Amino acid sequence: MSLSSDQLTHLLDLSRVLAITLDLESLLPRAARITCQVLGCERASVYFLDESTHELWTQVAIGTDPIRLDYRTGLAGHVFQTGESVWTPDAYADPRFNRAVDEQTGFRTRDLLTVPILDLDRCPVGVLQAINHRDGFSRTHLDLCQLLADQIGVVVQRHRLHEQVIESVRIRHEMELAAQVQTELLPREVPAITTLDVAGWSVPASVTGGDCYDLWQLNDGRLAMLLADAAGHGMAAAMVVAQVRSLIRVLTTDTLSPADVLNKVNARLSEDLSPNRFVTAVLVYLSSTGEVEMASAGHGPILVSSSGDSVFEQWNASGLPLVVDPESTVQNYPIFHLQPGGQIVLVSDGIFEAPSRSGEQLGTQRLETILGSQTNRPADQQIAHLRQIVRTWSDRTTPKDDQTIIIARRTR
Repeated sequence: MSLSSDQLTHLLDLSRVLAITLDLESLLPRAARITCQVLGCERASVYFLDESTHELWTQVAIGTDPIRLDYRTGLAGHVFQTGESVWTPDAYADPRFNRAVDEQTGFRTRDLLTVPILDLDRCPVGVLQAINHRDGFSRTHLDLCQLLADQIGVVVQRHRLHEQVIESVRIRHEMELAAQVQTELLPREVPAITTLDVAGWSVPASVTGGDCYDLWQLNDGRLAMLLADAAGHGMAAAMVVAQVRSLIRVLTTDTLSPADVLNKVNARLSEDLSPNRFVTAVLVYLSSTGEVEMASAGHGPILVSSSGDSVFEQWNASGLPLVVDPESTVQNYPIFHLQPGGQIVLVSDGIFEAPSRSGEQLGTQRLETILGSQTNRPADQQIAHLRQIVRTWSDRTTPKDDQTIIIARRTR
């Protein structure tokens, strides 16, 4: 291929512009103008696929208004689908030529080059078309046109990769903000009730999680404890579980039992969410004298040790998870008392289903044994010990599921 000094200058100018510019809106018009200068043609158009309409459209069209056409029609559509260049010495003699644009504009297309714009994987991302050479196009012009299209293809792919990186950074930033908000929703301090020792901890499996816990004091002085676990983890689950927490905090009063609150929340959520967004939740009211009023919407097992000398019992759910059924299904457990040394342990399934390297789950029996050996220790120390055991069991890998623990002990 023999290039004149002017053609070489224009090609080098295009290469320089493509190398330093990522803004396609300013870059592609210049690429189209340089195409006209290098090839000595009247017009040039750059087509890209609009995936929403399945049309090829001229993001850049020198000498005419923007053009839209079905991606399966015309020479541009043929080249986009086949990835093969086409040199058309007589446009009107080629049945693939789309005359509609000429008929609309009054322009007369004599000859044209149509070449695919390919990405680095040699897949078409668009089409470059050069129209009407003063002396007629040649094979050399076709090769030059493909060279220009290849350079455009590289910068288009680079632009798209750049956009993907920007979008990824934006999403990551939003996820981190969501995680910050979720962390701020965790209790900053435990209500001080002299006869109770309470601690909680939670970690998501991804940036945001579907678990939450909360600790607050009712007007009558009782401690309220909530652990909720939305199906899945990530942003969607975090949004659902945050709504559950907010509704429960708003609805909780001295006169409504835990089951009443959970059933009201269920009725409200069922109006908005599909059943696959279900949430398990356990709500506990614990008095300074050890009286426990509790209900569970699909969450279990709940581990209860009535005194410092007793073994843990596993309590199963007292109703369906929230959102599964719009009807009220949650019942209160019979009211019971914790004696000094007794405790309630609430955990999400990310704890007892934590897998070892071989895939074996930690299991509730091991969980009972671990907790049973620590009942005389403060709640926060028990949680720290359990966290270390789970981390070792899982070979110190990132949790497969969100993990949450609440331990409440009656000290005297």
